[in-house]
Amino acid sequence: LLNQYSAEDVNRIKLSFQLESATARIAFLTNDVEATQISINNLKNLSNSYLDESTPLARLISKLEAKKLVTPPIARDKLDELRLKIREFRQSPGLLD
Repeated sequence: LLNQYSAEDVNRIKLSFQLESATARIAFLTNDVEATQISINNLKNLSNSYLDESTPLARLISKLEAKKLVTPPIARDKLDELRLKIREFRQSPGLLD
């Protein structure tokens, strides 16, 4: 479907896909399930508007949309605790004795 648009419009459409993909990635990595789902829905809307459903990107977006996102357990506190223990271990005297 992108063949129907000018080069300038195609660049804007591509940029929209890139920005929305980055937003979804950041939302997912920060454990914001609601924002992730919204971005995936926005990607699906862009896909429906501008891509043929047989394109790899459109199929990938459909797969993302079909997945039910769950909130992963927050491990940040455990990671911080582990980092502290590693730091203490490395700084402990007699480590190499």
